Amino acid sequence: MKVIYIEKSDTEIAEEIRQGGAAREAAVRYLIEKNIGFVYKMHRKLRIEESQAKDAYLDAVIAVMQQIENGVYRGENKISSYLYQIFYFKSVDIIRKKATNSEDYVESMPERADSGNDISLDLEQKESVRQIAQILEKIGQPCKQILMDWGFWGYSIQEIAQRLKIDDPLKVSRRKYRCLEELKERLKGIKIL
Repeated sequence: MKVIYIEKSDTEIAEEIRQGGAAREAAVRYLIEKNIGFVYKMHRKLRIEESQAKDAYLDAVIAVMQQIENGVYRGENKISSYLYQIFYFKSVDIIRKKATNSEDYVESMPERADSGNDISLDLEQKESVRQIAQILEKIGQPCKQILMDWGFWGYSIQEIAQRLKIDDPLKVSRRKYRCLEELKERLKGIKIL
């Protein structure tokens, strides 16, 4: 079954991502589905494993989302072009990590706009995200959903209560506080950037 999306302009996508909540989630899903062909193109072009291309693609989508939120993306290029560029560099990073002689790839790679990207810092950040994801899995539901909806997607407490079918948003607020406390407790002793 093919899903048909109503076309969204880059301005609409950026506004929805900044808005947060259900709008952000819908915009990110749209962005992922609309440009999913990039994964297969990069898989063939750079000869990386499909699973690695998918991981790099999702990392790129998250980076675009964060750059829109932080005002780094100013709409000078199409969002899809911006996403592809970030995705390309994340894919090249995969090749660099596997290559014994990275000079071959550096010579054929276009100039990178952001030369300040430290690969070791990127690896540390990915490890931190992995550790937090593992802790969220251990905490379980509904804490995981509450914290993701609130902290990542930007849903309000009222929206989270509706999503969880809880009549009293105050209960969700209290639960979120307890979930955050449990997350903080489990993060003690773990080096997170």
